[in-house]
This record gives sequence, C-alpha cells and structure tokens, in this order.
Amino acid sequence: MTKRAYVSRFDDESQRDAILQLEADHVLSIQEWLLDIKSKIDHPAGKWWWRILFSEDESACRKLNEKDSDFLRANWRDFAQQLAREKILELSPAADLDHVIVRLFSYFKNFLESKKTEVVLFSDVPHGPYDYILYKTAIYCNIEVLFLMPSFWPDITFIYKNLDEIGGFDRSEGGSYSIKKEYKKFLPYMIKKSTAQRLLSKIKIWSNSDYHREKKEQKKRRYEIYRKYFGKYWILALVRYLTRYREKTLYRENERRYFSSDERGLQKYVYFALHLQPEMTTDTLGGRYYDQCLAIENLSRMLPAGWKIVVKENPKQTYYMRSIWFFRRLSSIPNVVLVSRDVDTYALIERSQFVATITGTVGWEAITGGKPALVFGYAWYRNFPGVTSYREGITVEEVMGQNIDHQQICQDAYSLRSTGYTFVAGVRFADRVPGFDAVENAKRMAAALKSKLIGLGRGAEIH
Repeated sequence: MTKRAYVSRFDDESQRDAILQLEADHVLSIQEWLLDIKSKIDHPAGKWWWRILFSEDESACRKLNEKDSDFLRANWRDFAQQLAREKILELSPAADLDHVIVRLFSYFKNFLESKKTEVVLFSDVPHGPYDYILYKTAIYCNIEVLFLMPSFWPDITFIYKNLDEIGGFDRSEGGSYSIKKEYKKFLPYMIKKSTAQRLLSKIKIWSNSDYHREKKEQKKRRYEIYRKYFGKYWILALVRYLTRYREKTLYRENERRYFSSDERGLQKYVYFALHLQPEMTTDTLGGRYYDQCLAIENLSRMLPAGWKIVVKENPKQTYYMRSIWFFRRLSSIPNVVLVSRDVDTYALIERSQFVATITGTVGWEAITGGKPALVFGYAWYRNFPGVTSYREGITVEEVMGQNIDHQQICQDAYSLRSTGYTFVAGVRFADRVPGFDAVENAKRMAAALKSKLIGLGRGAEIH
C-alpha cells in the first residue's frame, strides 16, 4: 500500500536513488521533498526550505489555536537552539526567532494535515533549523516518523521512529563483537589533517568543474533571497564577517584565560569532555542538555565534598556558542577545573573516578576500558554495562556501583549491531567502507526503508 510521504533531505546520490526507487515501486507517494541550498535533487515535489521561510504566500500558513501555542511555548528553547545553526539567522534577536518558529511550524502543520500525510522520512537524526521543527510537528500531529542514524559501524545504519528508540536492543545469546579492553579508540572524525592534506583536498575540490557549477547555482539561489529581503548581499556578509572575527578573537583569549588549570595532583574527579557545538549529538540527542553547563551544574550537585569536575574543551571547537557568558557561567560552577585541550584525554579518563558526557564517544571509550560512565542524553551505548543515565536524585554510589562486564559489552554490541541494516547512511561515510558501491547501497537502503514502512503500525519486523 502506497504511503503519502513527506521527505526531508536524502540528498546524496545513494540516498536520493533509494527514495526514487521507493516512489517508482509505489511504496511512497512523495507529497513534498524538503531540501537545503546544497541539495542536488530535481523532483517535482522538491521544496527549498528558504521558500517556506521567505515566501509571500501566506495561504500556506494557518493561525494557531491555543493548543498549538502551548506546544510552541513548551518547545521554544529547543527550536531556537536548532535555528541558531542557520547562518541567515545567527544575528537574529529572540523576537525574530519567535516569528520564524511560528512560520515553520504553521507551514508544516498545515501541509501535513491538509495532505493527510502518513509518514515523514529523515535522512539523519532530525536536527538543524527545519528538520527538528518538522520532526516535532509530525509527532504533534500523530504522524509516523522514520529517520536514519549512522552507527559506530560505518556499514550499519539504524532506522528509528523516535529518539527514545536509540540504543535499544534485546540481549541475544551466542553472538559477540570483538572489542579491545582499552580506552583508546580509532576515531576518524577526530583526526586532524596535515597542512599538505588540507591543501591537496582544496586543490581537488577547486579543480572539479561540477563543484563550481553547483556553487554558482547555490549563490544564485541564495542571492535572490538576500537581495529581496536584506538589501545588498555584501552588507549582510560584511556584518557577519566582522562579527565572526570579533567572536573568534574573543574565544581564543577566553580559552587561554579560563582553560589553564592543572589537573595533576587532584585526588578524586569526574572527567567531562565538552562536545563540539553546534552538533546533532547535543542539540537533538542531548535533549535539554544541549546546554552543557546545565549538565555540569547537575553533576556538581551530586558529587561528594572534595571531588572535582575536570572539564576539557573539544579539540575541534571554535568560537561558535562559546561567548564570554559561557566561560563565566562554566567557571562559576563549584568544583570545576578547566584544563587545556592539549591535555591527553585518555590519561584523564584513566585517572578519573568516572566519566560524564551528554552522548559523547568518551563514554564509550570509558566503559570499554573498564571505567563507569554517566550520560545525560540519548547515547547509542546507554544500555550497555557500566553506563548510567542521569536522573534527578542519582548518586555517585549508583554510578560507581555499576558492574562493567567486558564480555557482556561485546555481546551487547553484537545485539545492538544486529538491530541495524547493512547499508551506509550517506556518502560522507563511504570512504570508511571498503569497496563501497553507491548503486548497491541505494538498493539496500530502499529495501530497509520499505521493510520499516510496511511494518509501521505493526509489531517489530525481523531483518
């Protein structure tokens, strides 16, 4: 039975072809395909999200009722956090974000209900200026949702219906995934490229004629909106450049000033590695703890007298979302010790009593090396031995009392992996999969999505 679908992104080659195959097979009837400025999809249902934001056609939006207003009030801060990721809105005051949130919500709600949409599909965990509002709106309208989530294993992708499903699995007997009992892990996304590698990468990009053609189309589309609503494009670009230069300069000064303590000599401490922001791992998977200071404040209140919290900046963090107000609030939290980003993270894990994180890989590194972890968000490993999810009233004894059975971790990793599907979530992960074939990957993605779509509203399917 064909399902009336609203599709968001799926804009690289294999993702796009998977959705087109589902449409050709009459599994989906695509009512609208939401795209961003970098999307390369030519489809009659395609809709650039800025067209929603800046269209003068007000008929697509509807007035809010009291229930709608209550919903927006309850979710406003989460929505505003996601909107802060969008360049065109980064200089906007809170009052303007109010209007943007209402406009997007109103459009999505009107469209989904008027078209009797049955399912909304996302190519990643919903995050960013439009996906997250669309996700929450779909749930609010009691419409089914499916989203892809790349995994710890690059050739395995999870498909979930809501955030609460993340990390869920049934323990199985007889299977085990080999994991070394050590803290240090190979993390491709944390590897810094050398100057020569970065230069070579830029030369490769700039020598690609398709890249320049795509950039030209993107600039043309973007400039059309800028010119119409913001006067000359260069005025906005200049203001943004000057603002960013100021923020970068202040960030470097503040980091040197605040992150300068020495962790050596501390007797008992909890290690908290800050997340890179803005990122889906905090903005969506962190729930209310996209505010990392809030997590550290709650952690501080649960610690015994004399314990410290060693906080280290993320190696890839830049000025964004690190204003002087962040530094002042963070440094005012009792028991916090701020150390340089150059301090070895694995040494900090080893000397700590336990590790605390929102959803970070540092928690996974901790438990697979034998150290307990406290998580504040939807970490994919949150149901593994050694992991405790934060809740009000939790104690240090509860966190430290976890039995970390490494063999059980290996078995649980096998069980969790088995809940995923054998395809790559997107081409950005393809270089980590030997022999990646985009055509075959699209077929596998389409088959996996089809099985989930057929199973909507029924019991769990076998795969």
